[in-house]
Amino acid sequence: MRALELLNYLAAIDDDGELTELGSMMAEFPLDPQLAKMVIASCDCNCSNEILSIVSMLSGEYSSMYMLQLCMSGLTICASGSAAAICL
Repeated sequence: MRALELLNYLAAIDDDGELTELGSMMAEFPLDPQLAKMVIASCDCNCSNEILSIVSMLSGEYSSMYMLQLCMSGLTICASGSAAAICL
């Protein structure tokens, strides 16, 4: 149930549980839903290069090490229903 709530929050599925257009785009990426949404939303924010670098670090073998470094530097990665961003 929690997974469906997350997908609904990210607008990947609608309230009826049907896949949305955004959800179809997110499904094309071999990434966690939050990371896929960040990559897609980065186009609207003109920060694709930066987000791709961050996503590549977070989805690799040493992702926990990079997540720790981001947290220690005061950055958090936020993916909400409408956008994704790097928050200070």
